Amino acid sequence: MELEIGTPPVKMVAIADTGSDLVWVQCKPCDQCYNQTDPIFDPSKSSTFKGSVSCKDDICLAIPTPICLNNQCNYVYEYADGSLTTGNLSRDTFTFSSGSNESSSSIPGIAFGCSHDSASAGSFEPNVDGLVGLGSGGASLVRQLDSSIHGKFSYCLAPYTENTTSTLNFGDNALVNDPGFITIPMVRRSVTFYVVKLQSIAVGKDTIPNESLDTNIIVDSGTTISFIPDIPLKKLIDDLSKMVNLTRTNDPQNYFSLCYSHPIKDPPYPFPDITFTFDKPPHDGASIVLTPMQAFIYVSDNVLCLALQDKNQVGISILGNVAQQNMHVGYDLNNNVLSMAPANCSKF
Repeated sequence: MELEIGTPPVKMVAIADTGSDLVWVQCKPCDQCYNQTDPIFDPSKSSTFKGSVSCKDDICLAIPTPICLNNQCNYVYEYADGSLTTGNLSRDTFTFSSGSNESSSSIPGIAFGCSHDSASAGSFEPNVDGLVGLGSGGASLVRQLDSSIHGKFSYCLAPYTENTTSTLNFGDNALVNDPGFITIPMVRRSVTFYVVKLQSIAVGKDTIPNESLDTNIIVDSGTTISFIPDIPLKKLIDDLSKMVNLTRTNDPQNYFSLCYSHPIKDPPYPFPDITFTFDKPPHDGASIVLTPMQAFIYVSDNVLCLALQDKNQVGISILGNVAQQNMHVGYDLNNNVLSMAPANCSKF
């Protein structure tokens, strides 16, 4: 997502991540920064920058691993893939622009991490200046904006294959009422994650119950593929193997479990839809349909793989951003519900 930090405002591009809380960008002086295309943010050039957040500040207390030095809140923030970033908690004015009418809103005093060592954040690309945590913890951007957005935000992720921007809404605009929308309760289990319960997966006429002891699944814009329990995954792969009349092949990276030879230039193959059903008490459940674009990804020009893996790799089931392409996803933290609807996100 694009945002501007400081006075005068400096444009930054950061990963929008519903699976973490901390907002951070790389800052000068940078001891060990990863290679970044944009100029690194220079706090000394911002008249509204406040470089010291007290260790007693609620934002500091909301960070999992704060480090207190002379009552200055520092942090080490680690992600599930093992990457981490370190720096000091600061405050500055954040400016958000609307792409439609070019209006903007400036919010003073947003707490963010001025990262001085993120070289070990191996998963970050040069075109990314940092990360915006959109989780439900106290340090996240969503919680910091709560008085103006009332705990509501939504996004609609345009397909990877289309060269267009996606839409991110905060506040009253974050209403998901598109045709076919579902609204499901979130599980109050995690400080950061948005958790729902996965009841079953269906493909063709076969419904595969999720009989895992842990039926929780997090909805995470910052994870690429999806992860589900081992037993339903094996059954799903078995069912698809019988339904898909393409040549099985191995993933060149030896990572994905189910892959087919299918050149990217060939016409799309009619893969069956995969339906995820979530718990919605007191009813039987509410379902979303993953189209082939949301369930399969190309790992090379000639190999197409099922973008689902065993949750044991990461420790929890995850609905990643491949599955969320062309889906309007809305979060309402105050009412503790999540909404999803199929959408044409390129024209959203």
